[in-house]
Amino acid sequence: MFNNVGHPIEGFAILECHPDQEPIIVATHQCLGNAEEHKMVLNEMSEGTNFSFVVKETFGCMIESA
Repeated sequence: MFNNVGHPIEGFAILECHPDQEPIIVATHQCLGNAEEHKMVLNEMSEGTNFSFVVKETFGCMIESA
């Protein structure tokens, strides 16, 4: 992630992970605590399914979502 003048900043992406598929970005956060809490809620909602949510650090990475 980058700030408004193009400098890299620490960020966190929540990815939806399905077996045999590329991960899907569902949210981004600048705070790890918020990202972890969001992930926990999403994983609770997805109990009983074959996918889960994970948090990945995105320092200085371009993030694209469909």
